[in-house]
Amino acid sequence: DARLVSLNARDAAERGAIVLTRARVTAAERAGDHWRITVIQDHDLRTFRAKVLVNAGGPWVEQVVRGIARIDTKESIRLVRGSHILVPRLHGGDQALTLQGEDGRVVFVIPYQQHWSLVGTTEVEVDAPLAPDAWHPTVAEARYLRDVVRRLLPSHADVPAIAVTSGLRPLLAAPQGGVGSAPREHRVVEDGAL
Repeated sequence: DARLVSLNARDAAERGAIVLTRARVTAAERAGDHWRITVIQDHDLRTFRAKVLVNAGGPWVEQVVRGIARIDTKESIRLVRGSHILVPRLHGGDQALTLQGEDGRVVFVIPYQQHWSLVGTTEVEVDAPLAPDAWHPTVAEARYLRDVVRRLLPSHADVPAIAVTSGLRPLLAAPQGGVGSAPREHRVVEDGAL
């Protein structure tokens, strides 16, 4: 993910964009046909003018819309933590394997570098991205993934988890149902030039 962000930022800079690192947007206001964006960087407050504002806030997307851009919207998201375990390589091929847990959830086994497999993902709804435990995979999640491997790849029943990692995904809020029913597609919402 970090490499993709870096490549996109470099490409944008080559096309004339101003790219700031370690900067925080504190306000974004519509001003006629443009946006006035206030940024704090290294204790300096700076203001920029832009024709278009793209909200790429990830887990904070809703906070950017409501808190920074102050847009009243009916759109809402659900935050879902997806966890993976890193284990010694489970098969010799370059293909990913698709397994299914007893609960029907799909679990992928993805070759990672030469000696590892990445197994995941779980889906656990979290309340807010800044909650202390929002980003941390749980023992139960790692156990769930290892149990799927044990059940469907019995020759790897004792494979150790070398590392556990997780990330947060903003999903469009479904009117009802569990995390599994939340839509996975994206939605572009325009507000003037937003």
